[in-house]
Amino acid sequence: MIAALALLAGLVAGILLEPTVPVALQPYLPIAVVAALDAVFGGIRAKLDGVFDDKQFVISFVSTGNRGVAASRVSVGTTSTSCPRSSPPSRPSWAQDARLLGTA
Repeated sequence: MIAALALLAGLVAGILLEPTVPVALQPYLPIAVVAALDAVFGGIRAKLDGVFDDKQFVISFVSTGNRGVAASRVSVGTTSTSCPRSSPPSRPSWAQDARLLGTA
């Protein structure tokens, strides 16, 4: 019952406050969502197995582990200049295509 009330309170707060994520942090948002889902589903599995420990759940929810590695990869990917974006190669005109095919 407490979990349902907390979910409802979170939904209402999200709708009323309309939180925004700064542009610089947006690449990290999917990592945070997946990390939260990982902790929640890990907790559900532990509860079903009968070995749920609330302290371990909280630690898994806030620990860095693989999330730190994933966040660093995103950071490197967004700040990397080793592979500059270039425009796609220009397409030859229809006349050049026809000459290449031998039809002109």
